[in-house]
Amino acid sequence: MSSEDIRLIEDCRDEIRKIENWINSNPVDSNIKYLVAYAVVKSSGTIEIVFKKIIHSFLAEGSKIEVQKYLEKSIIDSPANPKTGMMEKYIEQFDPVRKEMFNSMVKKSQEKVDLNSLVSLRNDIAHGRDISTTIATVNKYFESGIKVLNRLEEVL
Repeated sequence: MSSEDIRLIEDCRDEIRKIENWINSNPVDSNIKYLVAYAVVKSSGTIEIVFKKIIHSFLAEGSKIEVQKYLEKSIIDSPANPKTGMMEKYIEQFDPVRKEMFNSMVKKSQEKVDLNSLVSLRNDIAHGRDISTTIATVNKYFESGIKVLNRLEEVL
């Protein structure tokens, strides 16, 4: 991961910690559900940005500026839920062997389940559904997502 990717992850981690501290200090506040929803969107969005940047960096390295711009538009600028299946779909487009390696690394892991749960929560929020999860769970899912990103980077 680039230093910018690490900074994005650390900033999100810090924000989740601040939200968690605030919630722990104000356990009956009516705004908790909004803060948890924000943490879901922020953490899932951070995972999405970093996963697309990892793939883009791998493919763009050493290529012409035109190819880099094309990859930026087709990878970074396009929406993609950061579920492991979506990561596999991106990898498969350029290297089915690496896709299988990634799949076998995350196949039966709790990290895969957690990341996919985080994205499902984000989709629930986006479709106007209430979620009933805790900030501790969001934090756990986010940390699992980072582990999946590390696996993605190992494969590339």
